[in-house]
Amino acid sequence: MPEYTTGVQETLPDGPVWFAVDDAGEKESKTGKAMIELQLLCYVDDPKKTVRVFDRLVFDPNSFWKIDAFRVCTGEKLVEGQKVNFEAEDCLDRKGRCLLKTSTYEGRTRNEIDQYLPPDPDQQPPSEPPQRCLSRTGHSENADQTAIASARQIDAVDFGFRRRRWRGAQCPLQAAAFLGPERSGST
Repeated sequence: MPEYTTGVQETLPDGPVWFAVDDAGEKESKTGKAMIELQLLCYVDDPKKTVRVFDRLVFDPNSFWKIDAFRVCTGEKLVEGQKVNFEAEDCLDRKGRCLLKTSTYEGRTRNEIDQYLPPDPDQQPPSEPPQRCLSRTGHSENADQTAIASARQIDAVDFGFRRRRWRGAQCPLQAAAFLGPERSGST
């Protein structure tokens, strides 16, 4: 029987780390502002040893600087004064460097993003960043490009009840599993 130790949350030391955006979702902040909640896989030297860190990009004039810092950090060039439509899907698969800090709340220690670091051509990630969206079956999102492409092309009107389940899928491969081979294009 599998065992685990309760209450153990791994953290990385304070300082600069690499990250890859694993998931992003649109939510509403406590003050009613639109925001994007990011799930970042952070690592120092080994992308197989990651820690999940959550961060929020809040669409409030007082917080636009953080959205700009995230976009610059992940390699995007900004144009001063430009109106930008930036959605959760735009964050997926972005990679960069950030500065982590450690905080403790109610006895739990966790990492937080202190700031996003601008790209530095002298700094290269130690190896390939972690793969995004590992499904429950152990298939990574990139494992079957055919299933992914097919799942994204499915006509939303055509599968009724399954649509709600597909929207709850964590990645297109899971959506393809919900829809079945006859709809997803996989065999």
